[in-house]
Parts: sequence; structure tokens; C-alpha cells
Amino acid sequence: MTMTEVTQSYAYLDVNPVIITSDNKIILTKRIDEVLEGGKWHFPGGRVLAGERIESALRRHTKRKTGLDITLHRGSLVEDLIGVYDDPARDPRGHVIALAYLCRVVGGEARPGYNVSEVAEFDEESLKGVEIGFDHKQIALDSLKHIKNSI
Repeated sequence: MTMTEVTQSYAYLDVNPVIITSDNKIILTKRIDEVLEGGKWHFPGGRVLAGERIESALRRHTKRKTGLDITLHRGSLVEDLIGVYDDPARDPRGHVIALAYLCRVVGGEARPGYNVSEVAEFDEESLKGVEIGFDHKQIALDSLKHIKNSI
């Protein structure tokens, strides 16, 4: 079989902004009930569009879902990377690779936006009592550990 005879499928790329507050909590959004993983908490991220830079995607999704304006925490895609989450089973819609980045608020006002019913701050203790969608609980725990060790 030649390469042209093989039907290929490609993975998608998501970004997840890990927005930290001045008291080192993280901001999560609760998805509306009508969408996949509805009623659960998530990072306000999503797909990177073709031709879009990662930092622009982080800002676009955050503004659309939370009303907040953000920037990378230290200003570097390398230094602010929390992790790469590439388990093919992490999203039931298909293979979606997620990049999680440490970010901070630079403006705006927190309010529920697109597909979001609530916006809230969490620390490690308060995460224990909430349902978190996809693999975002692992991202949250990795992020809080990163914050504790580096800030």
C-alpha cells in the first residue's frame, strides 16, 4: 500500500490557559449543560485556528468565555508551558492534543461567556469538591504544583 492509498486522520490542537490570580488560585469555567461535559468545570480553552498563533488562541478563548484579558505569565511560550496532554482518549470527539500555559489577568471583568454558566477561582482544596471535565483535573493539579514550585 502506498502513502497515497492510506487514509490519514490528524490530531487537533487545543490550548488551555491556566489563569492564576494574585493569591495563586486558578480560574475555571463551568460549561453549560447542553454541551459535551456540560455541568463540569474546565479551563477556558479550545482549538487553535489555522494561521493563528498560540498566544492569540489563549487570549481569544479566554475573552470569549470569561470576559477577561490575559497574557502569558512570564511572557514566554517556553517558560509558561505547564504541559502537553496528548492521550488519544482524553477527548471523546477525537484525538485532541492540549497545551496548557500559565497566564495572568491584565484586564476585563470576569463573567460567564460562550458555553459557560459560571466563572470561579479554585485552590487545591476547593478542587476536591467539584466535577472537572476531560483531563482538566490533571492539568489543574499539575498547574498548582508548578505554581507552588516556581512562583
